[in-house]
Amino acid sequence: MSIIFSCHLFCFVSCTHQKPVDYFTDFGIKPDDEHLLEKCGIPTEEKIINRNKEIDLAKSKLQTRSPQTFGGKWTVEGPANLGAMVTCLAIDPKNESVVYAGYSEGGLFKSSDGMKTWQAIFDKELTLSIGCIAIDPANSNIVYVGTGDPNNGAYITAGNGIYKSTDGGKNWKNIGLSECRNIAKMIIDENDPSIIFAAALGNPFEFNPHRGIYKSSDGGLTWEKKLFHSDSVGFLDIVAAPGNPNILYTSSYDRYLTAARFAYGGSNTAVYQSKDKGNTWKKINAALPSGKWGRINLAVCASSPGSIAFSYIKFDSINPPGTYNLGGIRLSNDLGVTWQDIGIPEDRLKVLAGFGWYFGNLVINPKNIYDMYILGVDLWRTEDQGASWSLAAPPWHTYEVHADKHALVFRKDGSFLLGTDGGIYLYSPVSNTWTDVENIPAAQIYRVKYSRNYPDDYIAGAQDNGTSGGNASTINDWVRIYGGDGFQFESDETNIDLTFAEYQNGNIVNVFTFENIGQGMPGTANWDTPYFLYEGVMYSGTQFFLENKSITGVGWIQLSDDLTLNGRYPTRRTPNITSIHQNLNQSQGRVIIGTSNGLVWLSDPKKELGENWLNISNGLPPGYVSSVKLSASSTEKCFVTLSTKQQNNYTSHVYASYDAGQHWKNIHGNLPNVPVYDIFVYPGRSDSLLFVGTDIGVYATITAGATWERLGDDMPFIPVFDIELDSDKNRLIAGTFARGVQTFSLTELVKKYAVGTEETFHSTPIEWISTLVDSELNINFSSEGEHTLKIIDAGGRIISQKIVRGKTANWSISELESGVYFLQMQNAAIKKFVKI
Repeated sequence: MSIIFSCHLFCFVSCTHQKPVDYFTDFGIKPDDEHLLEKCGIPTEEKIINRNKEIDLAKSKLQTRSPQTFGGKWTVEGPANLGAMVTCLAIDPKNESVVYAGYSEGGLFKSSDGMKTWQAIFDKELTLSIGCIAIDPANSNIVYVGTGDPNNGAYITAGNGIYKSTDGGKNWKNIGLSECRNIAKMIIDENDPSIIFAAALGNPFEFNPHRGIYKSSDGGLTWEKKLFHSDSVGFLDIVAAPGNPNILYTSSYDRYLTAARFAYGGSNTAVYQSKDKGNTWKKINAALPSGKWGRINLAVCASSPGSIAFSYIKFDSINPPGTYNLGGIRLSNDLGVTWQDIGIPEDRLKVLAGFGWYFGNLVINPKNIYDMYILGVDLWRTEDQGASWSLAAPPWHTYEVHADKHALVFRKDGSFLLGTDGGIYLYSPVSNTWTDVENIPAAQIYRVKYSRNYPDDYIAGAQDNGTSGGNASTINDWVRIYGGDGFQFESDETNIDLTFAEYQNGNIVNVFTFENIGQGMPGTANWDTPYFLYEGVMYSGTQFFLENKSITGVGWIQLSDDLTLNGRYPTRRTPNITSIHQNLNQSQGRVIIGTSNGLVWLSDPKKELGENWLNISNGLPPGYVSSVKLSASSTEKCFVTLSTKQQNNYTSHVYASYDAGQHWKNIHGNLPNVPVYDIFVYPGRSDSLLFVGTDIGVYATITAGATWERLGDDMPFIPVFDIELDSDKNRLIAGTFARGVQTFSLTELVKKYAVGTEETFHSTPIEWISTLVDSELNINFSSEGEHTLKIIDAGGRIISQKIVRGKTANWSISELESGVYFLQMQNAAIKKFVKI
C-alpha cells in the first residue's frame, strides 16, 4: 500500500512543477503570527521567565527520577530531507569543513565533515531559537551564539541572551543579555577577539530598555550598552569596515508587536557609524531618503574596505495594500560620506512578495562590491549596479531550492551556502549546481497522522514545508504530498480515494484529484482548521459545524448556528472552531467542539447530529481551547485542554468530565505551568492513561491526571502541538514544532502501569474512608471480596502492595518517606486511585 502511495505522491510533485503559484495570493501571509499568538500566548517578559523556570524545574526532576518509570528514548522519524527555518550560518575561518547552522526554533547544529553529517549541540539550553553565530577568528573553538529569531516571528522566538562555548560547541555557558531576548547579530574584533559587539532587537512584545548595541571587552564576561534609542526601537545589524575594526556600522528600526499596536518600521529607521570601536555613535543622516522605512540589512565587501551598503524596506499601501516590499539599496564607497542608489526596476521592488518584515537581507560577494544578492522568497542578483536583476537560484515553486531565504555565506572558492525556510543549500559557480547539504530533522509540525492505508509511514503537516510522509528508515526521503503550510491529513480506510491534505485556513485538498474541498466552506476558518471523515462524509468547522456528504467544494451545509457567539475569552481575530473530536461509532456517539474564544459544545446524542448542541463551557476557565477529546469507552467522558498563557495565567489547564460536561474536574495535577496543546486518551485502560503535548514536551499520567511525568529522556524542551497513536505498533506520535515527528514506544509503559478494564474508576463500589490514625490507613469496601492494594509514588513506581479480603483493611504507612503517594484499589471489576 505504501508503494501505491509513493507513486501517487511522485505524480503530484511532478504536476506541481508545471504551474508556478503566486506565493502571496495563493498561500497568504506566512507564518501566521496571529494564530500562534492566540494559541500559544504573547511572550511577555513575565511569561518567558515563567517558562524558563519550568524548564529548569523539569530538568532537575529528570536528574532524580527512576528510569523505570516513564523513561526511554524517542525515535526521530523525520522529515530530514525537507528542512526547516534556518536563521543563520557560520563557517569556521580556519577549517571550512566545519559549519554551524542556527534554526528559528530547532536549535543549533554543527557539521565537522563538510556537511555530510550534522549534530545537535545546543539541546540542553533554555531556548532552541537561534539568531546569530560568531566564531573567534583567532581560536575557532570559541563560538558565540545569540538567541532569539531576528525575523519577527511571533511564537516562542524570544531568546535568552548570548551563549559562549570554548570547546567547539560541546558545552555552553550563558554570558548575559538574557533580558534582550532577541540578539540579531554579533561581530568579533578581527584584531582583538576579546572585543565583541551585539545588536539586540529586544522583546517586541514589551516596551523596555533592553535593546541597543552592546559591547564586551573581556570575551563576554561583562557587557556595556553603547547605543540606545528608545524602548520600542531595536537594532538588527552590525558590521565592521574590512581591515579597520575601528569603524563600525549598525542599523535600527521601530519594532514592536504589542496587543494594542504593532510596527515593523517607522521614523526611527536609521544607519549609525562609530569611528572609535563602538564607544560613540553618530547617525548618518545622508544614508536614507526622507520617509518612514522598515528593517535595514547592512553589507560590506572584503575587497572594498571603504564601502558600506544596505537594503531597506518600505510599507506598501498599494501593491497589495498593507505589505512590506523592498524600498531600495544604497551604497557608499567612502565610508558613508556620500551615497548612491543601486537601481531596482519597479517590478523588482516586489521581490519580497510583501514579507519584507520577514526577510530582505543584502549580501555582497567578498570579491566584488557590485555583485549583490537580495534574499527574499527567491534569491535575486545584480552584477551591474542594479542595471539588471536576475534569479540567482531556481524559482521557489520548483522545490529545487526552498522558498524564503534568510542567510547566505560565501566560501573562499566563491561557492556559497544559502539558508532557507527549507534547510541549507550549497551553490557551486563552477558547475552552476545547487545541492541540499543538510539532513536535519528540525521541521515545525502542526499535525501528525497515522493511517492504516499507509501503515509504513507517518504523515505530517509542517510550517513552510507542506504535508509529507515517511518514517525513521526513510528519514532522508520523506515524500512531499502537498505544499503551503501543512496541517491535517485524513484518509478514509474504506475508500482510499478519499485522501486529503490541508493547507492553511481550511483549504482541504484531495491529493489524487487536487480538488479543493475546503474553498466552499461558509464562515471564517482557523489557520489550522479541524476536520474528520466518518462513513464517507466530511465534517469540519468555521464558526459553524459543517457537513459535506458529496465531498465537493459546493457540498457544505451547516449543522449548527454560530458556535462562537457569546465567547468567554477575547480573541485577536474573528473567533472560530479550533478543535473537533467524535466517537460516532458508539451507541449514542457524540461530537465535541472547542473554539478560540473559550466555548466547548457537545452534540445531543438523542437527536440527529446537528439538531441540538449543548454548551458545556461552564466550569472551565476562559481560554483558547487547544484540544477536545471524547472517551473511546464512554459517551459521557470528555477531556479539554486550554492555553491561557495569553492572560498572565501560567497554570496548565487539563480538564475531564465524567457526566457529559455537567461538571468538570481539574486533572492537571503536577504538570508544568505551561500551555497545553493536545491530549490523547489511550484506549482500553479505564481512561487513566493520558498523554498531553505541552509547550515544553510530552507528559503522561497513569492515574487519570492525579500525577504526571515527563515522557522519555531525550526530547528537548520544545513545543508539541499534536499527539496521536500508531495503534498497530503501539507508539505515541508527537508532532513537535521544532524537531519534526518523533515516536515513543508505549509497550512497556502499558504493560507495567496501565492494567485495567474499560470500566470507569470514578464511580466505583470501592468506598474510600479518609482516616489516618497513627500513620495507618483505614479502608472500607462496599462489598465482600478480594481487593488488591498498591501504594504508588508520584513517578508511578509501586512502593508496596498487598491483597486483602473482606470489607475492611488497615495498612501502616509509617515507613514511607515524605512525598506524594497514591493508593490504588482494585478488584475483579474495577480499580480506583486515591491520593494519600
